Amino acid sequence: MKITVIGAGINGLSCAWALARDGHDITVFEQGPIPNPLGSSFDQNRLIRFPYGANVGYTRMVNGAFGAWEQLWSDLGETLYARTGTLAIGRGTGSWTEDSAATLASVGVAFRRLSPSDVERTFPMLRAEGMRTALYLESGGVLFASRILAAVARYLKERGALVADVWPGSPAQRAGLLPGDVLLAIDGAPVHARFFEEVPLVYQAIADLKPGIAVRLDLQRRGEPRTVQVTAERMGRFLGEEEELPDLGATVQQITAAMALFRSYPDASGVLLTGVRPGYPFESAKPPLAAGDVLLAVGDAPAASLDALRRAVRQAGTGRFKVTLRRQREVLVAVVSANREKPDSSNTELPKAWLGVRTQVLTPDLAEVLNLGPTRGLRISEVLPYTRAQAAGLRVGDVLTAVDGRRLTSSRPQDAQDLKRLMEELPVNQEVSLTLLRDGRQLTVPVLAEPEPKGADLAGKAQQPELEFAVREIVAADRMEGEQLVEGKGVLVSEVIEGGMASLAGLEIDDVVLAVNDQPVDGIATFKSAMQGVVAERPRFVKLFLRRGYKTHFVFIEPEWQRHDGG
Repeated sequence: MKITVIGAGINGLSCAWALARDGHDITVFEQGPIPNPLGSSFDQNRLIRFPYGANVGYTRMVNGAFGAWEQLWSDLGETLYARTGTLAIGRGTGSWTEDSAATLASVGVAFRRLSPSDVERTFPMLRAEGMRTALYLESGGVLFASRILAAVARYLKERGALVADVWPGSPAQRAGLLPGDVLLAIDGAPVHARFFEEVPLVYQAIADLKPGIAVRLDLQRRGEPRTVQVTAERMGRFLGEEEELPDLGATVQQITAAMALFRSYPDASGVLLTGVRPGYPFESAKPPLAAGDVLLAVGDAPAASLDALRRAVRQAGTGRFKVTLRRQREVLVAVVSANREKPDSSNTELPKAWLGVRTQVLTPDLAEVLNLGPTRGLRISEVLPYTRAQAAGLRVGDVLTAVDGRRLTSSRPQDAQDLKRLMEELPVNQEVSLTLLRDGRQLTVPVLAEPEPKGADLAGKAQQPELEFAVREIVAADRMEGEQLVEGKGVLVSEVIEGGMASLAGLEIDDVVLAVNDQPVDGIATFKSAMQGVVAERPRFVKLFLRRGYKTHFVFIEPEWQRHDGG
């Protein structure tokens, strides 16, 4: 109902407050400011007390007044009252004070009498001359009148919470709420969200509703009051259950209705792929599966839920199968091989000649600052350790100008591979004559071309699924990159599954494993042998002795053997 209140004194504003709490649309008119200095309610302070002489009706109403004030403080979010107690003083018999004492006794309000000397002792600012009767009540105090008027006016102006969004299929949508509605009250309790920090209080009031019980919502829509009935439901989980598919190297999650809405999915059907492990079937699928994909089917079996996905994976078996997935707006089909095949580390290509240096192109600008004039070629920026180039005495700063009599014309960034191409045309182990400039002098340095060292991609590898990490052999290229890496001493950690047992124990990529349960490791073969013994023995802890940087270190892994048994 639309109600107009004339006058914004304490009576008018109190009436408007009570009507607003009942869900009515209130308009208050006042001829001046609020609080109005010309109004009868205008003052800094007003008293609230029980003593009213022989006026029993007033005395009886004070208890209800205190209850109403407490409700107002709760709505305003502040208490504009100071409890001081009440002192009533009379100067003769048959006075207003004696009438108050009789009334208080009749309605059961506690008080005590004070003698004049008690008054002077308790209230030293008072003199007891002519005083015959005194009553003291612990109840009563000061109402901050002007502040109350301003606060109630502000409350009426700022009440309510704006409905910004209504979820499809929710109880709010079924009840007819729309974005833009202003929610004024929930089951009779006023709603206030004057600033962002009060919004959680509105959510808390909604969360306190009992599922299955209809409640009234008072709201305003385009200035018109409305009332709707809504039946709250138990809120479902926002995030769905998550689990691991260890053989496929993936973690997946059930899609809830809230997740589907948040991610703008067409529906909640399917399973969200949340993580993919390197080297496992999902990562090596064609095309590779990735976190964020939605799995729709495995083989011809739909994967509408986690349970359906489990059944579909079991039906697919260990061979090759298709996975239908949604990636953003595309629906793709990936080919997955459940048998994890070891990469072929054999290299049938003949080794190519190589020079163990790194270089930078001698651009015209660089040649100018080095005082080399129009010289073209490649400046040596690093001489790799343990190489024939190092043994031949090549130095950082040398400028290569010719290889076996073939002049280098390198002067542009795109010429950075000129030396590599020239070396690959030469036979391995052939002596190569390098022409270079060093400290302003031209030198010729003979170097034996050596075979290009085996890279990490051709290194022998070993997966350790029970402990969730992988290693590879240390190759010559590693030794050149790090002085702490030595061929034939340990294996290099190449993969650590995030959140797996090895990761939780503190194992890191690029650690060098030197021993497993005190068995020395000098390469892939000895590592595999040691781990076979560990898997057979199944100890509670697996001790790895390793080198990390320049220091040695121990890592203790606690395996979950039953999980890999399927238990």
